[in-house]
Amino acid sequence: MLGKLLDFEEMFAPKVLKLMYWLSMAAVILSSGLGILGGAVQMLSGGSYRFEQGIIVLISGAVTLVLGPIVVRVYFELLMLIFRIYDKLCEISEKVGRSN
Repeated sequence: MLGKLLDFEEMFAPKVLKLMYWLSMAAVILSSGLGILGGAVQMLSGGSYRFEQGIIVLISGAVTLVLGPIVVRVYFELLMLIFRIYDKLCEISEKVGRSN
């Protein structure tokens, strides 16, 4: 396994990207949850200005909770697509090499 990685026969980045995907998803969900919680606390802390700010933070946290995972998924799918294209090109190259 180590020999394949050192000879660049096997790609290392897709494995790292999968780990980064799950860490990014956790970060998005955690940050949006904290935003929602922070907005609620700010709304309840008193004053009309704080209430308005709290609503904005609460809504932005909720939007991030919905759209954040979608954006992260699309971004990492595009990155993984590059490696899938490479794999398919290697398969085509092997088939063409065998037929000659």
